[in-house]
Parts: sequence; structure tokens; C-alpha cells
Amino acid sequence: MRLLRRRLPLRPPPAAWSVPRVNTASFHTSAARHRLHAGRLLTVHRHIQRINNPPELVIFDKDGTLVCFHSMWTPWIRELVANFERSTGRSFENSIYSLLGFDQETNKFVSGSILAEDTHAVCTRALEQLLVTAHGYSGAEAADLVRRHWVGGVTVEGDTLTNVAPIGHVLLLFKILTKFGVKIAVCTSDNREGSTQALQDMGLLHDIDAMICGDDKFSVAKPAPDNAQYLCKLFKCPPERVVVVGDTPADTRMGRAANLGTVIGVTSGVCGREHLEEDADYVVDDIHDILDIVLPGRLHTDDLSRQTSLKDANSIAASRDKLYESSRRASRSVKLDSSPESPGISPSNQPRRGLHSVAGHTTLPTRSLSALSKPIIGVGGVKLDVEDLTWKHEADYVIVGAGSAGCVLANRLTEDSSNSVLLLEAGPRDYSWTIHMPVALMYNLGGDSKFNWNFYSEPQPELNNRRIYCPRGKGWGGSSSINGMVYIRGHALDYDRWADETGDPSWGYRAVLPYFQRAQSHELGRDDYRGGSGPLKVTRGRSKNPLHDAWIEAGRQAGFPVTPDVNGYQQEGVGYVDMTVSHGVRWSTANAYLRPALSRSNLRTMTKVATQRVLFEKGRAVGVLGWRDKQLVKIRAHKEVILSAGSIGSPHILMLSGVGDKSHLGQHGIHCLQHLPGVGSNLQDHLEVYVQHKCKEPVSLYGVQRYPKKLLAGVRWFLAQSGPCATNHMESGGFVRTDTSEPHPNVQWHFLPSLVVDHGRVAPPYESFQAHVGTLRGKSRGSLRLASADPAAAPVIDPRYFTHPRDVQEFVQAVRITREVFRQAAFDRYRGEEILPGPAVQSDSELEQFVRSHADTAYHHSCTCKMGPASDPSAVVDPRGGRVHGVDALRVVDSSIFPSLVSGNLNAATIMLAEKISDHVKGESPLPPLNHTKVYQPPTHTIYSGSLK
Repeated sequence: MRLLRRRLPLRPPPAAWSVPRVNTASFHTSAARHRLHAGRLLTVHRHIQRINNPPELVIFDKDGTLVCFHSMWTPWIRELVANFERSTGRSFENSIYSLLGFDQETNKFVSGSILAEDTHAVCTRALEQLLVTAHGYSGAEAADLVRRHWVGGVTVEGDTLTNVAPIGHVLLLFKILTKFGVKIAVCTSDNREGSTQALQDMGLLHDIDAMICGDDKFSVAKPAPDNAQYLCKLFKCPPERVVVVGDTPADTRMGRAANLGTVIGVTSGVCGREHLEEDADYVVDDIHDILDIVLPGRLHTDDLSRQTSLKDANSIAASRDKLYESSRRASRSVKLDSSPESPGISPSNQPRRGLHSVAGHTTLPTRSLSALSKPIIGVGGVKLDVEDLTWKHEADYVIVGAGSAGCVLANRLTEDSSNSVLLLEAGPRDYSWTIHMPVALMYNLGGDSKFNWNFYSEPQPELNNRRIYCPRGKGWGGSSSINGMVYIRGHALDYDRWADETGDPSWGYRAVLPYFQRAQSHELGRDDYRGGSGPLKVTRGRSKNPLHDAWIEAGRQAGFPVTPDVNGYQQEGVGYVDMTVSHGVRWSTANAYLRPALSRSNLRTMTKVATQRVLFEKGRAVGVLGWRDKQLVKIRAHKEVILSAGSIGSPHILMLSGVGDKSHLGQHGIHCLQHLPGVGSNLQDHLEVYVQHKCKEPVSLYGVQRYPKKLLAGVRWFLAQSGPCATNHMESGGFVRTDTSEPHPNVQWHFLPSLVVDHGRVAPPYESFQAHVGTLRGKSRGSLRLASADPAAAPVIDPRYFTHPRDVQEFVQAVRITREVFRQAAFDRYRGEEILPGPAVQSDSELEQFVRSHADTAYHHSCTCKMGPASDPSAVVDPRGGRVHGVDALRVVDSSIFPSLVSGNLNAATIMLAEKISDHVKGESPLPPLNHTKVYQPPTHTIYSGSLK
């Protein structure tokens, strides 16, 4: 409940404060009034706690919070564009301004600007991608241009600007906080050298106790909580006695994710009040107003003149160079303790003030190190054991994760009125048009969103050391609420392979086909392959864009078959594809399965519950420990705990619970309850690259992606759920083989009448189209491991892409085949200049370098808790019902238990798997297999015999 996160002051607040707005419609019942009173009492109670226990640490963002963002970066970006144009003789103004979020009319940066919210490494990568896709440069040329000009103009070593100006009397603010014993830290995405110089020039450096910068090796980009958590551990401050102050949603979400005591947004930067209120406890217009929040009852506005006058501040500013020099001299005598007991930096081994005693490039641990074997720090900093907590909620089945599998299970298990189910979700409900409008998928899939976990992989050596973005759904519907809505089941032989890999014939294609049918309600009606009355509504696209017809005809002209249904008798070939959209609305599993079950009295749901671990008694799962509303809660499961947190979340929770590789758990101080080395292993994913062309005719999505057509399309969808916004536009595609020795297609195409630039974060600059080209059965295998025993710390994701040499060679072949399709006569009237890979990229070595530079995830992470027999040391769950080996009453049911990737998108297979296992949980007999179903067999090879060559 949003109101419960707002603290109400004991006396009238300054006018600049955001007072929670109350919807009077919510007062139609006495229950609503009681909830409001309870919320006010709770916020007053927390306010009193801050009076008695003032914060120990305030974490400030830099640009926009301490430093005037616009005065600093406006001249910089104009000089950057001028340097590019002088160097190349080409115009970059509109494209670079749009990419970095600069509004030329207002001469300011807009909310959501990547320059304001992301690290410079992210910005430079996005700029390189823009130069390649929008301006035709090769990858090497783009990298060289950015390297030469990003550090030029008004910048010195990347980030020190000539127009640095503090916001208000920040020096006075710091002096007051220091006087009351409050420590000060800065957390910024900018680099260390430039940030240090800027703070020194403003005279603030001396009063800062610690700073984390975007180029520090241990730094994790906002809104991840890692940096805030590290600072709490560094200063030994309980999170509830820490305040974070920032001007962007990335700052406020970092504070919220780290469970800090107070989150304050300031409107002095790039964001307005409406962008900050979602996650902030307070929103202020003037940074000085934070004093009444940080130090309530100890400082009044009238006292400012008595505490510290502006004259004092001016005096301090005049002597700042002297103070800085003294702190720098003091830092030379400080030795940093890097022992295991006190890693990196400790406040106890440095002077009270003086940033340079803690700066430099000291290597620090990437995350905090709280071990589960130690007492838990509860609300108020009180140490307690789990046994000290009482059970707050209970149900027969506790399902962790309301995603693609969790919603299916919640629906099917509550069909039996004797079963009670409690469905836990770490994210919010799916109450946002950005989820339900199909064309808006990139709002949540491609960027910072409360509906997305926004994971990143470790640097991938075979992909030029790039960190690959790993989005995962967070909220009702999980990834089915943020995915591309493409409904692909995979190939029949994938499931025959599953049967072989698991030793369980019930995973064969003809045995699982009935569950695909039970789940589906296809608009074309039921046949031997499709379902006609299931909860998951599946449709074909209706945009009638001529480029889709051109794609299918070009595939036929290139020699590939045309298939009427890639999910039916014949996957191989080109054709139209299905999508999970119904009447112009995304049909996620929340819409398909969860909402129809919400009226059942035996189903309860809880959102914003961060499950920290499974609780066991004598080897049996009896519940979970969660974090909600800034307190720990124990939730009892009388029958079973079912993890459906996804391929990243489920293995993460298992390891935190003591189920995993014993040696790895021991490294983080976690007692191993059950040694299962396969937990987090066998990570598999699909990669893809884009083959892109300019379009000679105005038939792509370019026009509707710009005003005024963009506005009109949006209005049409909001009024009637129709028009260009009512489809995902990936309405055609195909499956082909790069070699006749392949038993079934090993390459998948999605065709899109537009461009995707940087996961949709950058709008296409001209009429264009592209094919997503992905291989389907790569041989590389990765892993997922704990970063620490802290449940809030993101796991270490290492897919190890292209570590098998065959994988990149297969991609080179796939790109060549795709180019052949685009050369066909069907595209003659539309085909313009090739954008990617580009005309200069022709040889195998050039194509390989293109693939290594541009390959990105298709968002299909899976197989991290694979199913298999107990005799398989790498198996985590049994293949019959997803039960975790070696423990009782614990299952995993989601894409993490796939033994291997299917040849296509994962959502349909995940829903099928949950449908099938739900029968096992309920003790019902499986649906009878469809043994007489026919499957297309290409004439050039025999059908799959049990092992891939």
C-alpha cells in the first residue's frame, strides 16, 4: 500500500514537501478508513523512531542532487555534438540528443535520460550502437569516434566539467550534518577522477566520508541495491538508519531495493515530482528541506541562523583549498586494511573526514557479506534468529513467484477447494498500461522498470567482454508480462530429447502435446495440434503490413518451405507466427490464469514479498522466510513449498536456503542442507543478432513511432484496444537448418518491420526493417552463483556464451542465409542499404567479429535446476513432478528445470510444464498421450534417434 511508505511529520511540513494525496473514493467503507488511520499511526511511529534514533549515514547522488546537472552537462553535450560534426562533416545533432535524453527546446535533459541514470560505459556503448545502426559506421569506426570525442570538448579525463556549480548552499548542509554526527557518502554513476575533481572544486570533498563511482571495479549500477548495501556495511549502519537522497528514479529505487530507512527525492535534477513519488518516502524541491526529515526534532528552520550562518559557509568556502590539502596530507599516512576480516576500506582506519583516505581505486568486495549462519538483523537493528519469529501467514501450498508457471499452478491447484494456496510475488501487481499495450513491450523489457529485475551478466570474454543485459519479469505474470508475446512451442524432437535426457517418456512430444492443447485457446480453433478452449488466448497478427508478406515470399524464393503453422505439423519453413494477444491486449499468465482464480476463497496473493530462503524442519520444507514492508515474515506451508521464481530466482533461493554445491555455499558461510552441485549449473540461453535494412517505401513502423501518428495510435488503443498499438508486430518469422545434417531447424527468425536499437531504448531514425537471427541449440553452458549470502544481492550470472567454437560458426552461417533471403526479388521494391552487418562485412572472419560485437540475449535463460533422475549428479529435481532431490515437500516448477533448451521461445513450454506438473501435485492421472500425431520429417535425413551428432 503506497500510503504506508510515507512518513507523516509531527508538525506542519515545509511547503516543498510532498504530502501524500488521498483518493477520497477509497473512503467508501469503514475498512478503508481504518487502513488509512493505521497507515498514519505507522508513519507517525516511524517518525518518532527517527527522532529518538537519528540517521547515522546519508547517501547522496551527485549530479542533479549536489551538483547542478543542466549547467554542467548542457554545454558538454553541445560541444560533444559539435566535435562529432567537425570531425566527420555529418550531422549528428538530433540522433545524439535523442539518445542521451537532451531536449533542445528547453535546453535541459529529460526524465529517463541515460546520461543522468546510467554509467558512462553504458552511454558510450549506446552511442557506439547508434553510430553503427543509424549512421552506417562499422563497429571499430564507431568505437574510435566515441573514444576520441567523449573525452574531448569541455571534458577533462572524461568527466570533469568547467561548468560545475553546487545546488544551493550544499556546503552549509554538509556542515550541519557533520555537526550532528551524521556520516556522508556519495554514490554516483560518473567516473572517480572527474567526480573527485568536481567535488574538490566545490569545496565538498573534505566533508565526504566515502564515495562509490561508476568505474569502481566493485560498483554495481543503480537501481541495484549493492552500492547502498556496501556503504551500510562499511560504516556498520543498520539500513533503517540510513537515508538516500537523489534526483532520479534510479536513486530512489536503489534506496527502496536496499531497504533503507528513508528515501528522499529532490526535484532539482532531471525528474519531476511525478517521477519520484512512486518509490520515495518524501519528495522535496530544495535539498535543504531534507534537514527537517533527516534530523526531526533536533533542528528547526529558525535555528539555522544560530547553528551555522551563511557567513560561516562563505568562510568555509574561502578556505576549502586549505582544508582539502590538509585532508590529502592526512590520507598519505593512512594504510588501508585489506584483510579478510575488514575488506577494503573501514571507517575506523581513516580520519573522521577526508575522502582521499578512502578513494583511489582500491579493490572492494562487490556485495555485502551477511551469512545465513549468523543471526539476522531485524527491524531496529535487533539481532534475532529465525526461530524467534512467529508464523505470520499459512497455506497448504506456498508458491514463490507469480510468473508464467506460478500463475498456472495457483489456478490449477485451487480448482480443488480443499487446497489452500498462497501466491507470493516479489514485484507489484501488473497495473500498468505499459504491460497490457502490446506495442509498449520495450518500456519494461528494454529499460529500468519496477516490472523488471534488470540483471546483467558477468563480462563475456567471447563477446568482446561485454556485460549482457538479462531482463526478467518482476510482478504479476512475471516474464509473460514483459516478453515479446511470441507464442512458439519448440520442435517435437525437443521433447523427445527431453524424454531421453530425463529418462522419463512422459516428456516425449506426444505426451506433452495434450497439455499444450489444454492451455491454449487459439482463434483459429482446435485441430490435431492447437487447443480451442484453454485459458491462454493465442492469435495471429492483424497489422497487414506488406513487409510480412514480402518476408514470407522471399523465404519461398530462397528455397525454404512455407509452413501454415510453426507450432503444428511442420515447424520448418517461413510463415506467420502466433502471439499471446487477445482483443488488442497482452494475454499474460496473470490475465489467463491468475485473474480467473482470484475470486476463489482458497487463493490468496501477496505482492512485494522478497523471498529470502526456504525454511526446513528435519529435511522437510515447512515454509519460507520473506521480507515485506521492511520486516521479516515467516510463511508456513502445510503441504509443500513450490519455487516458481524463474531460471534466475529459483536457483538463487535454493542456494540461499542451503541447497546447492557444498563448497560454493561454504564460501559464503551457508550451511549445506543438501549437496546438489547442479543448482545454478547448466545455464543455457539463446543469442541473436539483427540483419537490418533501410526501407525505400514508407511502410515500416517509422511513421507511427513519431508524433503525431504515435499520439493518435496511443489514443486509439486506449479507446478501443486496436490499431498499431494492439500487436507486437513480430507477426512473421521462420525456422530453418544451416545444414542438412541437422535433425531439425537450428536457426529461428523473427521478422520486424522496424529496427530495434539497444533493446528498444533508442527509436529508429528512418524507415527500416530487420530479421532477428538466432541459433537454437548452442553447446556453450554457463552458470549462476551467489555473489554473497545477502538475499538482496543479485546473483553472479555467467552464461559463458560462445565458449564452444561451434556456436559462433553456426551464427556466421545463419547470417549468410538471412542475407540470401533479403536478396530475393520479393524485397526489391523495399530493400534499401544494409545497415547491419553492413556492406563492408563479407568474409567469415568479418562476420565472426560482427557476431561477437553484436550478439545479444534473446531473453531465454533456463536449465539452471534441470530435471533428471537421482542418479544424475547434475540433476536438481525429479522429472515426474519437479521435486527437489534429497529433501521433502519442495518443488521447482519453471523454466529452470528444463533439461535443455527448446528450439524456440520459452513461454509456451513453461506454461505446458506447469500444466503437466500441476496434475502430479494434485495426484491426478496425466492426460493420455496423442500417439498417432504426425510430425513432419524432412526428406534429407532420418528422424532424431536419441542423441545429437
